[in-house]
Amino acid sequence: EILKTFKKPRATKKQYKPISKDQQLKLLNHIKADRPDYYGITYMAMRLGWRRGQIIAIKNKNIEWTEHRPIAIYCEPEDTKTKEPFKLDTIDGELATIIKNSHLRSKSQNSEWLFPNRDGGKHHANHYTEYMAKVSEKVLGLHLSPHDFRHSFCTTRLAEGCTEEDVMAITGHRTRESFRIYTHRTSEGVKKVVANSKLFD
Repeated sequence: EILKTFKKPRATKKQYKPISKDQQLKLLNHIKADRPDYYGITYMAMRLGWRRGQIIAIKNKNIEWTEHRPIAIYCEPEDTKTKEPFKLDTIDGELATIIKNSHLRSKSQNSEWLFPNRDGGKHHANHYTEYMAKVSEKVLGLHLSPHDFRHSFCTTRLAEGCTEEDVMAITGHRTRESFRIYTHRTSEGVKKVVANSKLFD
């Protein structure tokens, strides 16, 4: 009862680490050769801004198919931070290819997980985080965590002109307050605002 009287501290923003598309591709290519079992997880983190645990917990049964094409991913309530079910039903060709290839690899291992470890079991989230820290230092000279991709995804999409509502529909954020923890000012963005506000050509 006493604990309930204490207010939960407000979430604070972490230091933003910009990650360019070229850096993402360089890192992905290295991981594909070094640890192919981590490739799909990393792609999803970069591409959708999802949390590591949410991605690792996806099972083959959570993919909806039309004939041989995936059309949606369903995340179980226990695997989302909000503890609410989440469904992504916008799957483009590139994303579909990653899902299909991962599904085939998983089936060859008789695994229930879409992105199984090398033994066909479920990945340990902390092991993946430790690997990401080491491999990002080695390949990019940056100390990255899987969560850095979530921050980068949200910030970059807004800078490109996407609306908060549309980005939140991908990331699964329920409130603008929680979403804005993941958005950051960028030097390029500030310059763009100043340039666009010029009154004289």
